[in-house]
Amino acid sequence: MLVDRYAGLRALRPIGSALLRPGRVLRCLTSGNGGRAAGEAGSKPTSGPIHPEEGAAAASDGAAESKRPQHSRWRALFRPGRLLGFVALGSAATVLTFWVVDPEGTVARLERLRHELESRIRYYVEPSREKLLPDPVAPFPGSLPPRTLVLDLDETLVHSDWTRSTGWRTSKRPGVDAFLAYMAQFYEIVVFTSALPGYADPILDRMDPNGYITHRLYRHETKYRDGLHMKDLAKLNRDLRRTIIIDNDPRVFALQSENGIEIAPWNGTDPDDKELLRLTAFLEWVVRNDVADVRPIIATVRNCDRTTSRSFAERFEACRQQVESVLASQKLAAVAGAATASSSSADGHLSGNGVRAPVRGLGIFAIPRRDPAEQSATTTSEASSPAAPAQPVPDQSIWTRLRR
Repeated sequence: MLVDRYAGLRALRPIGSALLRPGRVLRCLTSGNGGRAAGEAGSKPTSGPIHPEEGAAAASDGAAESKRPQHSRWRALFRPGRLLGFVALGSAATVLTFWVVDPEGTVARLERLRHELESRIRYYVEPSREKLLPDPVAPFPGSLPPRTLVLDLDETLVHSDWTRSTGWRTSKRPGVDAFLAYMAQFYEIVVFTSALPGYADPILDRMDPNGYITHRLYRHETKYRDGLHMKDLAKLNRDLRRTIIIDNDPRVFALQSENGIEIAPWNGTDPDDKELLRLTAFLEWVVRNDVADVRPIIATVRNCDRTTSRSFAERFEACRQQVESVLASQKLAAVAGAATASSSSADGHLSGNGVRAPVRGLGIFAIPRRDPAEQSATTTSEASSPAAPAQPVPDQSIWTRLRR
């Protein structure tokens, strides 16, 4: 019985050695019908005589096959594709073995491996931290933090090109100095670029020697998606109702497109470009009118005239009436909400035997009722006393706060 099995294994040995020779397998697969025909023709006896040159060629092929070095077979065995197949097969066998021995432990190991892979991917795809900017600080107690203006660097503020004779050269967009100096009075300026710090920092240091730019954000603060470094404004730790981003590529602020203003890219060849200076009219208008939410305003300007390929500043001037109507509706809604809140608070002021009044910072306290005689005496003394001079009301307009 053992002899028969050994004989069977020896019979299968030529087949295994033939399979381990990729050249033969490749020739068999690529030859197709011609290979089969050649095999059939080789298996049948030939009726005519063999040509001497054909016999010499066959003898030389057989000698070359016999003289092939043994290590070439191992090289064919460890080719990359075949080696990866062996690794995958061995990994699958290992996982299956562990699954049979310890199913729960295998599931836990696979979960840990999945979490580790996801964390590695998030390191390169997601922003480096949840809050990209520190908490906003109000200029004085009781006021709102300044508005946030996010600017792109390349093709928006500057243009960089490289030539073999000059190397890297960076040009500033016309009007960028005046734009930064003027907007710094009204906005917190943040430069958000998809470039690396080693490239952006030298440019920003020379472009902004006066420190008009408050914060700088780089590539590792962006979100990588579909081959694009996107700028997620929700990670800025700022109120999106008071945040505006200006970029030459609208795809980078697609996550918050209602906050974005698209500007024409500057390639460094137009010395008379005035796109930045034209946008100052809209940005100043937002501050002058104290717009509560800039998103519907930007959407109105963007959608008011889709038939022409005009810039955002030109559309704003053409659709000024629609923008004013949207602003008026916002203010009416704010007044109505404030009136509703005051009426609801006034209904809850009276309770029990006291008058309850809200005080800012102190909560709610109760004032006991007084007798009618005491109240009339107090009224008489107040009428006889001279009137106190009127105290001047401090000016809390937007321009006073900006000057401070």
